[in-house]
Amino acid sequence: PKDVKVYKVCWNQYDKYTQGYQAGELTVFCAPSKTGKSAILMNHAMSLSVGSGINVLYISTEMTDEEMEERLASCISGVPYTEISNGMFARDTEHGLANDKIKRLVEANELIKKAPFYHIYMPDFTTEKVTALAKQKNLRGECDVLVFDYIKLPPSDVNGLQSAQEYQRLGYMTTCLKDLAGILSIPVISACQSNADESVLNGQKPGQSFIGGSKRILHMASKLFYLVNKSDEELARNGLDRGNQTLWLAFQRSGSSDLPPIDIYNNKPILRMEEA
Repeated sequence: PKDVKVYKVCWNQYDKYTQGYQAGELTVFCAPSKTGKSAILMNHAMSLSVGSGINVLYISTEMTDEEMEERLASCISGVPYTEISNGMFARDTEHGLANDKIKRLVEANELIKKAPFYHIYMPDFTTEKVTALAKQKNLRGECDVLVFDYIKLPPSDVNGLQSAQEYQRLGYMTTCLKDLAGILSIPVISACQSNADESVLNGQKPGQSFIGGSKRILHMASKLFYLVNKSDEELARNGLDRGNQTLWLAFQRSGSSDLPPIDIYNNKPILRMEEA
């Protein structure tokens, strides 16, 4: 239908593979710990909101408002996150002159303030809280895209879920996000933990066993991606020109999944991720 909105993130291969984020769809990125689950969610949310003016509601289960603002400022300005958090941006360092860094940060903060980016820190999340907030923000015109960072066990369960198995509880959270995508007719973007050792992959596409916790995540996702670090062998063979991470399209309901991987460069000091 012509009135279906499609939101693209300006990653050429990614947008070509997925045809953008679409209403009613749940997209999940599966990655090992410390690989960049939050970074890829933030980069895509930033591209949609700061870059394209789309209303993004970003629910963080681990990141405060201050942390998110500093991460966004680092990514936009190119000033290392550690220098922003410890105040070293105000001094001349190997990363640049103080005046230049301050100027870039002021410009970045202006962009962030003007952007329709709504960050909520929710460490004590439940499916009920997430659902209520998303519906409220959507009614106010502040949630055309929902980002939930990330699918894991709630700190306290409701509706008798305390006695359920871990995979059932993770599945319940995933179902909640998929339902929100359909009810509000918006794209929902999230991430989950992998449960496999990425070192054994050595450039090979992970299998379904890579998904941590619950097969329900695979069943409910409209699109599922695997994000892994490249092995030392791959980096030695291809160099950083081909990136330091690989993004595999594991599955999508409305298109081909048998596609070449996407090379990603994760510039970790400034939390910026781009196609290589």
